[in-house]
Amino acid sequence: MLSEEFSSTLRNDCGLNMEKSLLIGFSGGPDSLCLLYLLLESGARVHAAHLDHGLRDSSNGEAAQAQQLCQRLGVPCAVQRKDVAGYAAAHHISIEESARILRYRFLFDEAERNHAQAVLVGHNADDQVETILMHMMRGSGSSGLVGIRRILLPNPWSDVIPLVRPLLNISRVDITQFLHERHLQPVIDASNTDTLYFRNRIRQELLPILETYNPQIRRRLTHMASVIAAEDDYLSMEVNTDWCKAVLEEGEKYLVFGRSFTASLHPALLRRILRRAISRMDST
Repeated sequence: MLSEEFSSTLRNDCGLNMEKSLLIGFSGGPDSLCLLYLLLESGARVHAAHLDHGLRDSSNGEAAQAQQLCQRLGVPCAVQRKDVAGYAAAHHISIEESARILRYRFLFDEAERNHAQAVLVGHNADDQVETILMHMMRGSGSSGLVGIRRILLPNPWSDVIPLVRPLLNISRVDITQFLHERHLQPVIDASNTDTLYFRNRIRQELLPILETYNPQIRRRLTHMASVIAAEDDYLSMEVNTDWCKAVLEEGEKYLVFGRSFTASLHPALLRRILRRAISRMDST
């Protein structure tokens, strides 16, 4: 049943062409192993890429396990090691953010090298709930409360290669059951239980407490995110229209806005235009 649902998701929700190659971010863990196996069952042409974060003594062995899993399944797998902790220290960011930046940079480089139509990662429905709570606790606006997008294009790593998450509606429980039925043994990342990391604390401590208030909290948060996503899409379209009217001149290092037009904008639209302007200046 999961295989049939997944094949439909690939074609109808993700818009992927099964005749073109795909690049999967493959940690070897339950989510990425389930994703890889489902892709192969769907007849997809797949390349895998594994980034060794170098954060634990066991990471070399985990990278080797992931590569061996791919070899058994006949899937080419690129492996690269990065100093995530060093990058975090040099750029004054968290280990989690450093790992995310370096991983996606590597994945999109591999996708480009292999002429892949998309980069696929294994985020699931439980990851979505955890992300929404993380953003909520950080005081995010509506864009953050959307959580994880199934398809992200353009994205910070490419304007032409989408980041796609085909498992976003599938729960961690269903993924575990799928692997059990097929006798697949994933690589276990010990850091996933380390409550030093914010996401893990939400997963292991906060969510169980919230479920005592509302056993359906995961479903409710997911539904909330889908409602906000529709509204966020509408606001984004409005911003695209107003941006063209607001910007009088744009150079490599500057933007000139029309004062009278921007002063007439609703604060919600003005904030988004300013965020876009800051993002553009940061990228130059």
